[in-house]
Amino acid sequence: MNTKRIVSLLLLMLASAFGSQAATIFDVQVDTSTFLGAGLGFNVQLNGGGGSSVLLSDFFFGGGAPLDPPVTFGGASGDLRSSVTLRTAEFFNDFTQPFLAGALLRFRISF
Repeated sequence: MNTKRIVSLLLLMLASAFGSQAATIFDVQVDTSTFLGAGLGFNVQLNGGGGSSVLLSDFFFGGGAPLDPPVTFGGASGDLRSSVTLRTAEFFNDFTQPFLAGALLRFRISF
């Protein structure tokens, strides 16, 4: 399963599992060493309604780097250089940004 799909599925599962307003934080680390030096895409979605929001922050690329430009749809905004926010402004909310793969990709998800 590719990295893009893993990250998308992880975010979708986490967003579906927690409906409360309590702060929930997950630290995610994906081994991208197989793709070292390759251009990859980071894609996350938050779909549905209910006023949900997710913050992705503290990105670390293990020798890689985010590339331009980020592409957003609906309630998605941000940049991998700082943080990404997803809000259920529309039914479909999507963030995509290319990055140059390093040894790993690490980031924090806050609900």
